[in-house]
Amino acid sequence: CWRNAINSALNIIWISNKDEIIVSWYTCSVVVNAVIKSWWKIVYSDIENDTLGLDIDDLKNKITKNTKVIIIQHTFWKQANNYDEIIKLAKKKKILVIEDCAHSLWNNIEIKWDFAVFSTGRDKVISSVTWWYLLINNKNYFSNADKIITKLSTPNPLLVYRNLNYN
Repeated sequence: CWRNAINSALNIIWISNKDEIIVSWYTCSVVVNAVIKSWWKIVYSDIENDTLGLDIDDLKNKITKNTKVIIIQHTFWKQANNYDEIIKLAKKKKILVIEDCAHSLWNNIEIKWDFAVFSTGRDKVISSVTWWYLLINNKNYFSNADKIITKLSTPNPLLVYRNLNYN
């Protein structure tokens, strides 16, 4: 299930149960469920009407000393108008960025995020029925990633066969 990608990223960077993660109001329940499962505090930020991406002005008001992560969602291939400003703000405040690419492929030539999560469900850009993947672009978390990877189970061969032969 795709929420495991977000849950794995959050488990890699988890510090304490006071940690806050900012997500947009317009997001899938899977994102929220992954955050809840990871024991993070959810802070919702408003969106831009035209892109459905995070609104930079509201985002600035939501950041606190406990904000550790911002999830930037790319909905239907659209990127927030102030994407670069969001990235600069996150870097300035030492906040990690997870790009939610469940409804798009990665939109940039330059890698600016710390983590990116992708869904490969039947209705996604890359379809492989039920899988997901997580990309890490922050060397500070590579060793933590190894701990998560060892906990992942190998998929049942019958499930792999069914997914590969799904019409």
